[in-house]
Amino acid sequence: MRNKIAPLDSSYCQGTDCKESRKYEEAIRHFSAFLERNPDHPQALLEIGECFESLGKIERAIKFFDRALTACPGDALAMAKKGYAMHYLDPEQREEGKALCEKALSLDPNSDIVLAIVGESLIVDAPARARSLIDKALSIRPQSARALFCKGLLCESEGQVRRAAEYFGMAATTDSKYFDVLYGKVGHLRQMQMYDAALRDLQQLLSFDEDSNRYHRVRGDILADMERWEEAITCYTKAIELDPGDASCFFSRGRVFASCGCIDDAERDYKAAIEREPQYAEALTNLAAIYCDFHEDYTEAMIYVERAIEVNGALVNAWVNRGIILRHLNRLEDAVASYDKALSLDPGNTYALLRKGALLTDILGLHEEALQCFNAVASVAPGNTECWWNLSQVYMHKGNFETAIMYLDRLLEIAPDNTAALRNKAALLQRLGRGPEAASLLAQLNRGVSLADSAPDIGTPNSDNSAGVNMRNFAALFQSFAETSGDARKLLKGVVEGILDTEPEKGMLTLLRRLTTKSEIASRYMKGIAERSDPLLAVVLMSKLAELVHLAGEGSVEAQAVAGLLQSKAFVPWHSWLVTNATTVLSDASEG
Repeated sequence: MRNKIAPLDSSYCQGTDCKESRKYEEAIRHFSAFLERNPDHPQALLEIGECFESLGKIERAIKFFDRALTACPGDALAMAKKGYAMHYLDPEQREEGKALCEKALSLDPNSDIVLAIVGESLIVDAPARARSLIDKALSIRPQSARALFCKGLLCESEGQVRRAAEYFGMAATTDSKYFDVLYGKVGHLRQMQMYDAALRDLQQLLSFDEDSNRYHRVRGDILADMERWEEAITCYTKAIELDPGDASCFFSRGRVFASCGCIDDAERDYKAAIEREPQYAEALTNLAAIYCDFHEDYTEAMIYVERAIEVNGALVNAWVNRGIILRHLNRLEDAVASYDKALSLDPGNTYALLRKGALLTDILGLHEEALQCFNAVASVAPGNTECWWNLSQVYMHKGNFETAIMYLDRLLEIAPDNTAALRNKAALLQRLGRGPEAASLLAQLNRGVSLADSAPDIGTPNSDNSAGVNMRNFAALFQSFAETSGDARKLLKGVVEGILDTEPEKGMLTLLRRLTTKSEIASRYMKGIAERSDPLLAVVLMSKLAELVHLAGEGSVEAQAVAGLLQSKAFVPWHSWLVTNATTVLSDASEG
């Protein structure tokens, strides 16, 4: 006796309309509503699975194809689609997927769609049989969009790029969803970090979708993942020209600008995204980070991050950023609670674990609790250098220098040229009386200075905000070297040079903008140097400031800001001191 199929209702009809219009998210909502009332409806299960397939969400698609097969075990189309998805998703499931495809073909050997699907699954392993099946599908129905699409894939595999593009165009003209099938495939390759393959497949869309916002946005996303920043920005800019109302393009371009150190441009794009979509939680979160890290306007930062959480309380980065802002506001218990909320949503989130651990050890002195955070990161992301650095810092604070060195060695296995780790290891070896080993590391650094009376660096060599970390490093370094010998001052000169020389040009300009827009920060550190009469370090910082001005350009806003900074009231004592001690400064600098 056949299963009785529930009658179609408005939800189902709206779902099919949205699917035909390529509005897959809306279609999924309508089909889901229908399935709540009719959970075993095979056609609805197949339809919603195809929506997820078009969105590139293959695992979700498989679940619905499987449910369709449970509802109707002999459905050859659902069987073929599930088999192909398994074959495409995971090589380990390929054999099982192949078997399902063959079974589907035996159940319905004259279905053009089943023939095309099975043929597609064989393109790599059995191209001759794939061609036979796909050609048979086209002989049964010449306008079969799926068969035309598969023919394009077959031509592509044989190097017939132009011919492949023709078939893809015919498939998309016959059924517009094949645009989305191609985009879905590209999206899945991107998720698997197969970026070159994703770009190659995206190229198939160039001849008939070049003028769409979507093409350039997707290409920008892939290039951004590959850290090809300038090309990504060009793609996002083109996408914005084609559709100025697309908030996601502004957001994505803003992220790339931020990665390049172009913070002003990133801020502008995040605001443009929010203007177009006020509930854009990710843009609100990233804008909060800019107000926190670069403007140091923690009140405004908190407003944006609270708006983000109000929109999407499950956004992990929003809770982490909220914790960082609360730390700056000295609301330490609230900061820990925010990190804990982030970890309740994503227990293995390394960013949240690292930030929580840093707060526990640096501010609250809770070293054992901090160790739990850093060890958790080491267990899930052993290639993360920051966790090994932080573990070494905790044990250094605890006075266990041997263990601190052990963790620095783990960091150096990953990043052998990490100068901060090498300096810390050398300084710790010196404290343990292992002078020859320290001297060997010093030679590796090629600094040629003594480590006598020196202390290890305090700070984080890898962080999300290089400019902010530099300022924190400076403050900690000045404190550590408050009372030092001449040799140690030379070492400090090397440390500061190392911090700044490792910055790329745009990172240098970011640091300059920070110094010139927050003169009280810069003046505080400069005044600290003057009070300790440390001319050598003063020359190092002044020369680096001059270098930054040169990078920005003599007539630039940054250069004018530096000029104003040095003439400001806060800098008068420091400037007078430098002039007074000019002879000593020049003498020490030449000797260094």
